[in-house]
Amino acid sequence: MIFRLSNIVMIVLFVFAVIAQSNDPDPLLWMLVYGVAAALCVATLLEFRIRPILVAYMVGCAAWVIYLSPRFADTSMQAFASVGMNSVIEEEVRELWGLVICLAWSVVLYVHTRNGKEDAEPDA
Repeated sequence: MIFRLSNIVMIVLFVFAVIAQSNDPDPLLWMLVYGVAAALCVATLLEFRIRPILVAYMVGCAAWVIYLSPRFADTSMQAFASVGMNSVIEEEVRELWGLVICLAWSVVLYVHTRNGKEDAEPDA
C-alpha cells in the first residue's frame, strides 16, 4: 500500500515535470525523459511486465548521470532558486538532479517488480 501511494505521488511529480519542461531550451528531450518515467510508474502500478524496459531506462539515465557528473561539484541552492535559464552550468545541475531522481525511482520500481508479482510463478 505504501509503495502504491508513493508510486502515485511520483506519477504526479513526473507529469508535473513534463508540463514544467515546456519553457526549457530543449523541451522535447526532457518531456520524453520525465514522460517515460511517468509511464513506467503507471505500468508498474498496473503490474505490467516492464523489467527489460526499466533496465534500458536505468542504463540510459545512469550513463547520462555519469556524463553530467562533473556538475555535482557545481550544485547549489542558487541553481534551483529560479526557473529561468541563468547559465548553462545551473541548467546542467538541474538536469543532473532530475536524472538522479529518475534513476533512483526507476531502481525502486525495478526492485519492486523483482520482488513483486512479476516474479511470481503463474498459477497452474
